[in-house]
Amino acid sequence: MVRLGRILRSFSCKVSTFQPFSCDLSTLGFNVFQRHYHRANAASISQLPPLAKRWLLDAGSLTQRLIQASKTSFEVKVVFQGVAKPQLNESRALGIKPSAHCLIREVKLCVDGSEWVYARSVIPLGSLAGELGFLKKHQNSALGALLFKDPSLKRSHFEIFAGHLNSISTNNAIALGNVYSRRSIFLLKGQPLLVAETFLPDCQL
Repeated sequence: MVRLGRILRSFSCKVSTFQPFSCDLSTLGFNVFQRHYHRANAASISQLPPLAKRWLLDAGSLTQRLIQASKTSFEVKVVFQGVAKPQLNESRALGIKPSAHCLIREVKLCVDGSEWVYARSVIPLGSLAGELGFLKKHQNSALGALLFKDPSLKRSHFEIFAGHLNSISTNNAIALGNVYSRRSIFLLKGQPLLVAETFLPDCQL
């Protein structure tokens, strides 16, 4: 079991200045944003636009906020779900070996037909044992809707990245513009899982 104190010490609130980059949609929740996270002080955080700050630093359920923001619909589109090895920075954040296999899940969260968030969750297979086995079956439901129902849930501080998406190398229909990303560790019944959430330009933060 990973100690909460160890996880919390490994995370502080981090914000980078805007950086231009190009990417394929398939890498959004996988590698591009994670390699751009940087340490920053409180002054950097204060430079975030007020609306972006409210969304990025909100420790509540993102799923619930998106539902509240929708006028007609909220939809979860699964891009990938399967067992794979995490990125090195992810394994370090989770306190697991780089060779450890995890359940990797990437989804697009859509509000009123527009893609607002690209989310990636990394769940060590050991975290899926026992009572948490239900996480393997959530398919088209939002992970947050399940997590925040559990009173044992604890969450680390955030790592945050701000950037500018200036091109996409395939025919993915995503607007270009400012993009924000955050990630944090959840502890559910003492078991860790990592969730990264990238707010896409259509979210208009």
